[in-house]
Amino acid sequence: MAQIQDPVTAVAAKVSASGAINVTAGGDGYPTYIVQIYSPRVTTAIGAGGVLWAIRAPATKTLDIRNGQIRLSLDTVTTGEVGVEMVRFSTSDPAGGTLYVARPKNTAEPAASTTAIRGASATAGLTGMTVEATTNALLHISLPFIAGSADTLDLADWTGLYLAPGEGLAIRTNPTAAPIGLTLSGWMEFSER
Repeated sequence: MAQIQDPVTAVAAKVSASGAINVTAGGDGYPTYIVQIYSPRVTTAIGAGGVLWAIRAPATKTLDIRNGQIRLSLDTVTTGEVGVEMVRFSTSDPAGGTLYVARPKNTAEPAASTTAIRGASATAGLTGMTVEATTNALLHISLPFIAGSADTLDLADWTGLYLAPGEGLAIRTNPTAAPIGLTLSGWMEFSER
């Protein structure tokens, strides 16, 4: 068996005696990463349009969103419903909240170049971005204001969602504010090209 490794990207491929090729990175030769989607339980309502979580591609990389899951849960009782939507942005890195680090799925792969990943705090949404209009939202999830309500969105069918260099993806509240008791959680898998 022979092994071929690109000295720049560290992507390795093994060629067996029968000629079969096994790429050790993300199936297509690109390393894959996983990152937490999280915004803690809201303790002070975050206004409509407030960004709860965001990721932005580096200026030299395209992100291929491969898989993931988004979960909304609510532990308070009131009337109406809360909605969140996923939208693109491209002005600057998100600011505020908590910084999250993407981890390689294979520890032999290099660290991610994507470092602009943030989740809101319990009292304030993220800032610094100009997101697209609601009419351009990629998805929308709603929950009734009932204690114990929860919904999970599986992103497994989202293969083919790419973020161009410098482009970002945000999860924000819309059309209502994020009420006290709302929690956003989940994970996302992506590769850098």
